[in-house]
Amino acid sequence: MLGDTFILLEIRQQGLFLCLSEFYLAPRVLSKLLNASIDYLLDDGETLDEMVMREPYNLSEYGKGLKSSKKNRVIRDKFPNAEIYSLLAYQKLTKGEKIVDNALGFFTDAPFGIPEFLNYLKNNDKRFYLVEKDGKQFFVTVTDEFIETRQLANRIDSKKFEIGNWKFKKTGKI
Repeated sequence: MLGDTFILLEIRQQGLFLCLSEFYLAPRVLSKLLNASIDYLLDDGETLDEMVMREPYNLSEYGKGLKSSKKNRVIRDKFPNAEIYSLLAYQKLTKGEKIVDNALGFFTDAPFGIPEFLNYLKNNDKRFYLVEKDGKQFFVTVTDEFIETRQLANRIDSKKFEIGNWKFKKTGKI
């Protein structure tokens, strides 16, 4: 007996309930046992992904022009017959970043928004897309080296939405 640890999991795909009492399984072991990601097991109703694929690619193979235009060609090449929406992304500030931002703005001559600007510079190489294909939605991140595709568990129909610590706004079809 390992203690009074109780674990109750709902496996939505099979519609089963699994109750393990008086046993402790590390999350990684439980994840392997059930063939599901740890994020999926801990899903609390947020818009989480079911499948994540990360594929390398060569950006220079997609012609000349701005990086954003090349990345648009990459996403069109990967999803040729899908509706693709370009997304404008903002990383939400943490409480600490908000405090620093306000302190810098009130107590110095520095403008407000410095942490937000630093987040923008840090994530400037990423482009975000929402892809709709065959009744499924995919959240795609294209960097200079990788295409990361996530199949969304919940459908997103609004123009503005949040995933994790990011805010997104659809800017139009490409």
